[in-house]
Parts: sequence; structure tokens; C-alpha cells
Amino acid sequence: MFGLKKTWRTIIIISLIFVIIEAVVAYVVINPFYKAQKVYNSIEDGNWIKTQECYEDLSDYQKDRVQSYLPDYANWVANEYALGNIEYDYTAAVFDAINSIDETDSLYDMYMYDISRNEYVKVLMGIHDAEQSFDNAGVYAKRTTLNAVIQRLDNVSREELLVCMLNEEYRKFLNEEISVESMKSFVALAETNSIYSAYGYSFIVGHNVDCVVEYRAIYENARVKYDEEEYLTVLDMCKDLKASPDDTLYTEKISNLYEDA
Repeated sequence: MFGLKKTWRTIIIISLIFVIIEAVVAYVVINPFYKAQKVYNSIEDGNWIKTQECYEDLSDYQKDRVQSYLPDYANWVANEYALGNIEYDYTAAVFDAINSIDETDSLYDMYMYDISRNEYVKVLMGIHDAEQSFDNAGVYAKRTTLNAVIQRLDNVSREELLVCMLNEEYRKFLNEEISVESMKSFVALAETNSIYSAYGYSFIVGHNVDCVVEYRAIYENARVKYDEEEYLTVLDMCKDLKASPDDTLYTEKISNLYEDA
């Protein structure tokens, strides 16, 4: 009986030793991966402070593993943003977290610059559309995002984008894709959001719009005179009409009306 108890005691002790060994091995093997996972989770949460803290707790080997993972993850996040699956604010927070541990110091600039440029155009057009539909709540929400974007985009880039957007809206206006009211509203929006080159350029575009509206009104009056068979009057009006070189639509209309008269 005593021998049996001794045998069970030995078995229990040996079992406990194996359990302890397995626990130690599991801790040694699994713990580094758990710590690395905490880094990944904090990045996905967009918490750059926690990302730094968790990263500093890693071994050199695990840090290297995380660094090798960052480029692919940054690319994936940028693609998700481009597809519209994640919002700008979350994207920016994730890249802040990536940037806090990125030893190459390149991933943030590589992706966030283009993302912020795209978002700047997107949010300005969102404000414009909301203003056109008198959606005050929409304007407020978009302006909140705009303020976040402005913090991440330099003045030169914003001015370049505004000039490009003014040109694009002016092109649509000349082609009668948007109304006069929409065009003037965008010019006002550009003036409000610019303090450098785009500010002066918006005045030029605004002046051009006024000129276009004026000669198009004269053309419409000439059309009325044509319908009333006052052809000599139409000829005189068309001779005096000076369309913008860029306004090929009305240059052709004026020319055709003159020939018909």
C-alpha cells in the first residue's frame, strides 16, 4: 500500500514538472507573438502612443518581424482608403501609429501625402455640394474633416489643388455641365480656403465667369432677333461678340448664328 502511494506521488510530481515545463515553453514561445500582436492591434486601433509602448517591449528579433510587416500593411490600408472602405480620419490615425515605429521614416510620407491630396479635393467638393443643397449639417461635418486634412497638407499643395479644381469647374461651366450659380459658389469657396496664389486666381476665374455670362446673354438676345428675322441686327451683334478662346462651345454657336443670318 505504501509503495502504491509512493508511486502515485512520483507520478503526480513528474506530471507537475511536465506541466511546468510545458507552461514555461508555451510562455517562451507564445509570449513574443502575443506581444507582437499587441503592436498590430494598437496600429489597427490607430493608437500611436500604445503602439510605441508595445513596440518598445519587443525583442530585437520581433521588432525586425514587425518592421518587415509594416510596408505591406501600409499599402493595404492605402488601398482600403482608395476603395472607400475606411474613412480619412481612421486612415490618418493608422498611419500615425505606423509612423510612430517605422524605422524607415518613409511610409507615412509615401502614402499620406497622396491620401491627403485626394481627401482635400473630395472634402472641398463635398462642402460645395452641401452648400448647393443647403445642407448645413453636411457642410459642418465636411469642414471638420477639412480642418484635419489641412493639418497634414502643406500650403503649396493646397494652393495647387485649388487652382486645378478651379480650372476643372470652369471647364465644366463653359461646357454647360454646371450652372452659373454653382460656378460662382465654387469660386467663393476657393477664395475662402486660399490665402496665396489660388486666392488671386479665383478672382481671375470669377471675372472670366462674369464675361462669359455677359456675352452669352448677348448671344441669346441675338437668337431672339434672329427668330424675329432681324438679320442685320443679328449680324451687328455677332460682330461685336467676343467669346473666350477657351469657350469653344459658344464660339461655334456665335459663328453658326452669324453664317445663318
